[in-house]
Amino acid sequence: MLTSFFQQLKRCGYRDTYAQVVIHACYSESPQLQREAARGIGLCATRRGLVSNFDAPAAIDSLYYVIESGTESERTMTYDAVVSALGKICEFWRDTIDGHHVVPAWLNFLPLRNDFKEAQYAHQLLCQMLERADQDLLGLNNENLHQVIQILKEILSRSDHLATEETTCQIVCLLNQLGAMP
Repeated sequence: MLTSFFQQLKRCGYRDTYAQVVIHACYSESPQLQREAARGIGLCATRRGLVSNFDAPAAIDSLYYVIESGTESERTMTYDAVVSALGKICEFWRDTIDGHHVVPAWLNFLPLRNDFKEAQYAHQLLCQMLERADQDLLGLNNENLHQVIQILKEILSRSDHLATEETTCQIVCLLNQLGAMP
């Protein structure tokens, strides 16, 4: 479905400008437009082969602008879309960004609590990174491991839908492997 969306954009001649439009839209004053722009950035990030001119560092700057332009409580759904998009960039565009700084910054925004779809995706990415012992995530000498464990425990403690059933099982297994289950 998403691939066909980008193919439609290409047929209309817009695919090459879509990434720039959504990055620029993050600077809007409208939280709703910022949220949709963040979702667009996330879409571009996950479709690396289809969006040739995506500028990941510029996208990160625009996402940070959205985070800094309002408090989490004022823009909860926008905040979750922004943080999820940031995670997608960390996952799919790591070779074009400073992962050593961006991934721990992304970690500081987790867990997501409001937009369940974005939360589920971001928390799944967190588990995938932990499973492969991502060095940017874990930090030097695993300095971020305690924070990761606390985030995973918080995700499990919530009775709502912060993770899919599959991700919840993955979290339990990871915490067991780390000896961090209560």
